[in-house]
Order: sequence, then C-alpha cells, then structure tokens
Amino acid sequence: MSRPLRVAIYARYSSDLQNPSSIDDQVHLCRGLLAHRYGLDDAHAVFTDPAISGATMLRPGLGALLKEAEGGRLDLVVTEGLDRLSRDLADIALIYRTLQNNNVAIVTAHEGDIGELHIGFKGTMNAVYLKDLREKVRRAHSSRLAQGRVPAGVSYGYRVVKGVLDDRGSYETGLRSIHPEESAVILRIFEEFAAGVPTGQIVKSLNWDHILSPSGKMWRVNTITGAPSRGQGILNNEMYRGWIVYNRTRKVVDPKTGKSRHVLKPRQEWERRFVPELQIISDELWDRAARRRNERYLSQAEDTDIGKTGLRPNKRPLTSLVVCGECGGKKGVANAGRYVCNVARFDHGRCGNNRGTKEETIKELLFQFLFERVQDEGAWTEKLRSELTPGWNAYQDAQSNLKSLRGRQNRLLDAIERGVNPNSTADRLVLLEKSIAELETIIRPPAVPSSDAALRGILMTALNRLEAQFSNLKYARQTRRLLSSLVEAITLTPVRTQRYGEHVQIRIKKYGWGSFFHEVAEVWPDISGFDCS
Repeated sequence: MSRPLRVAIYARYSSDLQNPSSIDDQVHLCRGLLAHRYGLDDAHAVFTDPAISGATMLRPGLGALLKEAEGGRLDLVVTEGLDRLSRDLADIALIYRTLQNNNVAIVTAHEGDIGELHIGFKGTMNAVYLKDLREKVRRAHSSRLAQGRVPAGVSYGYRVVKGVLDDRGSYETGLRSIHPEESAVILRIFEEFAAGVPTGQIVKSLNWDHILSPSGKMWRVNTITGAPSRGQGILNNEMYRGWIVYNRTRKVVDPKTGKSRHVLKPRQEWERRFVPELQIISDELWDRAARRRNERYLSQAEDTDIGKTGLRPNKRPLTSLVVCGECGGKKGVANAGRYVCNVARFDHGRCGNNRGTKEETIKELLFQFLFERVQDEGAWTEKLRSELTPGWNAYQDAQSNLKSLRGRQNRLLDAIERGVNPNSTADRLVLLEKSIAELETIIRPPAVPSSDAALRGILMTALNRLEAQFSNLKYARQTRRLLSSLVEAITLTPVRTQRYGEHVQIRIKKYGWGSFFHEVAEVWPDISGFDCS
C-alpha cells in the first residue's frame, strides 16, 4: 500500500496594512487545488507568515516549513504563487534547492508545477517587481512630503490627525498635530541641555518624575543623544523645529544572513520640507542646544583622540550583551568596571539585584566557554558546515543565472546587429539589464571549509585574535560586532547561597556560529583557510 502524500500549504502577505483575511483566502485556494488535482481533503500542515515581507528569509512560518522538509516529513509544498515563498532571486533559489534536495516538489495555483525555469525567470521577475515597488513607494512618499505631510511613523511629541477628507473624498494620511504633554517634555529636555545640565542628570530627573520615554519604558541617555548623523535621538530630530526630513537612509539586506540595515545617503539626496505648525522648539533654542552638543563632542575628541567623527567610541565590547538574571534588564559598567543592573540603578524598587561582576571576569569565562565549544569533538561542526552550504550554493545558483541572463542579453544584441527591429526587443533588454544589475550586487560569501578540522582552525584563529584585541580601545566596535553576531546574551544572576557573586550564563544565538563565520571572513579574510577571492 502506497504512503499518503504529505502536503504542506504555505501562505504569506507582506504588510500590516493588507487584509489579514488574505491568508485565509490563500489557504482556501490551495485546498481547492489539492481537492481538484490530488483528491485530498486537506494538507498535512499549514504554515503562514502574516505581515512579513517576501524579501527576507527570516520568517518563522517559512523556517518551520523548511525544517519539516529537511526532516523528511513532506512530499509536496502548495502555495498561491511563487512570490509567496520569496520575491528575492537568491532566496527563492535557496528555497527551491533545499526542497529539491529533500525530494519535496512545489506546486502553485498560478504557475503549476515549479521547475528550474520558473525559478530563474519568475524569480527574476519577482525581484524586478520588488525593486519597482520600492521606487513607487518612494515617489508616493516624496509627493506626500511636498504637500507638508509626514511620510513616516509618528515621532514622540506628535499624534496622528484622523478623519480629514481631501478634495476627492479620500481620507488624508500623514497629518500630524503637536501632543501637548509630550511636547512639554521635549521643551524641558532642550532647555535643560542648552543650560548645561549633564544628559545623565536629565535622564535621572525624567525617570524620577515617572515620565515614560518614547518606548514607554525608562529614559536612557541614548534616547536623548541618539545618532546625530541619522537624526536619531530627541536632540537631533529636526521635526521639533518644523523640518520634515525624508530619504535620509536606504535599506540594505545582507545576502549572507538575510538581515537588513539602514545606510546613510549623501546629504544632497535628502528631501526636506518646512512645516511651521509642527514646530515645538524655537530656532534660538535649537541653535543653543546644537552649540552645546558640538562643543561636547569636540571636547570628547580632544580628550580621547578618537578621529574625524568627533564621537566617543564605546569602550566596552560587551555592551548590550550583558543582562540581569533577576529582572531581564540590561547591565552597564558602573563602579570599578563592574557590570551592574541599569534598572536597579535608575528605577528604584523595580529590581533588587545590586551585585556586580568585573568585566575581566566575564571576559575570561566567555572565551573559556567559546574555546571549549570549538574544541568539542561532537558533530556540531558538521552541522555548521551543512548550514553554511546552502548560502554558498545559492550564490553559485545566482552566478549561474547571471551567466544565463548575460548570454540572453548578448543574443538579443546580436539579433539587433543582424537587422531585427530594435523596438521589438527594447523591453526585453531593459528587463535583462535590471535583472543583471540585481544579481551583480550579490556579494560572494566565503567558501565552506572542506573539513571539520579546517573549520575549527578558522574559528580558533578568530577567537585568539578576538581575545587579544578585547581590551584595545581602537578595536572596540569591531570586537563588539563580532561578539554580537555570535552571543545571544550573557546573563548574570545573584548566587543565592552567597553574600556576594553572580552566576554567569552564556547563551549562543541559534545560527550564531554561521553568522560569526561570515563576519570573520569579512573582517579577517587573511585567516588561513578562507577562500573569499
């Protein structure tokens, strides 16, 4: 007797602004396809990712589906269209290859049985669609800005104005009004800072008065000072003096990890609009605060000799990694270089953990743990190599597609030279050029080491370098970047049976070693064993 077909349905929609019933509609369509084509009443499992973009692999539903496939528990994946699985060319190639390697077929309601041609051509079309969609959104936001509307979220100090109709009877979006209570807090911060009150003292007084921060939690220094170049932080938000600034950054997705970050654009590409009714801070007060901020940064630069940016680098590589086991809050360096709970320090009564652990002690325990993990003779390195392999294979697939697209481009150009009407091929050439440009931006990942011993050797060398530079202020950011890619958290919990001391628990991220491997390849490509050429 043959085994029943094990089928999974996958459904996804991209934004909170879309109708949540879209998921139910997709699942209903897929169930109808199963009944019509295979005579099945329902699927073995249904995986969904509501309000998550198809341009990222970091989706819980998709991750669970691939895990089922890799566990040998699926024969078929059914979805509405190929773009539901992914709109990114490299990602859809990776998903397809993963399912193929586990003998799992893909069928969609729109395209039917999915093969390699679908992945190449449809994947390219989806990638181009995603790029065009970004351009349309940007144009719409620019148009909204030109009308004095805010093409972004709601900043602290403002509230959304609803119920206003335009000339066509549609509801206006992007309208804001000043929030009376929050604007008073902003004015207080600017006045105290311009008067010379230390930022730490401003934070303490706000928390002491039980005034909630923009996140609804305690105030912190970074909430006020933020990042001047990006306009982040209360003191740097130009909207408080009536200026809406748009198109300051662009989103970049790392093809190796799928994680996104925002990169600052040149100032000449920024779009600005003055809206006087949104001004909270006078120009005179803004200028006084700006002068004090600039003097403060210049003073720091002279004291520490830290280079052109005028910003003091964080001296602590473990910042944001160390947490309190009592309340779950972050721990920061305070007296005598000890990590103590910020909640216990600044929010009296919410946490009773007043103990601290020296940074040097945490460092020794951390690297001892990491070295022992790398030297462990278990099968984890083989598993890590298997995790790294799909990324390398996806890159090779992308390069194969790139070679194919260039071949098609050359053939079209040859046809034009032989007398074919250029007007009949223009659209195809434009589409090919866009697809080629997309593929050419994919960064080549490091090749997967050929053996477990080679992988261990690379990791050991990297950890030795990391430990050696840990206390060097010059490499503080680099050290923190590498450790943050690997370590989820370092939890310090009071030892109940002792008057002093804390228990140190180190937790590695789920895919931490893979992320660490990629980061090391980028930072130290000279380590023996890497092939990043």
